[in-house]
Amino acid sequence: FSEAPELLGVAGSPEAVGVLSVWINGACDLRYDDSTGLRGKPSACARVRVGGKEKVSPTVPMDADPRWNTPAMTFEVEPGGDLMSVEVVDLANPRSEDHIHQYFLGSVELSLEDLQERGLVPGERVRCREPLHGAASERAELDFEVVFEPYSDGAA
Repeated sequence: FSEAPELLGVAGSPEAVGVLSVWINGACDLRYDDSTGLRGKPSACARVRVGGKEKVSPTVPMDADPRWNTPAMTFEVEPGGDLMSVEVVDLANPRSEDHIHQYFLGSVELSLEDLQERGLVPGERVRCREPLHGAASERAELDFEVVFEPYSDGAA
């Protein structure tokens, strides 16, 4: 069992086909949707899901163009569980832990196949800039990097 930080959360599932590592660099042109009634710059974090696992970046306070530059978030990929979902949200906590509200700022969903179409080659890190779907701004984007490392040459 490895204690390497980049492998924390990787359990070694016998069904897994490989490991997907994700680095969330930043986002641009984030805004609240008019329906929230909120104004100003959001305090955003990125929630990354692959399969049944989820990891969350730190929050960058009051910045429309946050830079997270996260360390690698590592996920095992199982057959059929190759969808990577990243939601950018503002977790507002006005009074106590009982009153946490989440304000959606946009999302990106990509499968391993989608990533391969964008230049992902097993074992090689690739940088992506993707539009944030559902964002209040049409120019909102997510900047991230990924690498997929298959457990065997036949898995991709």
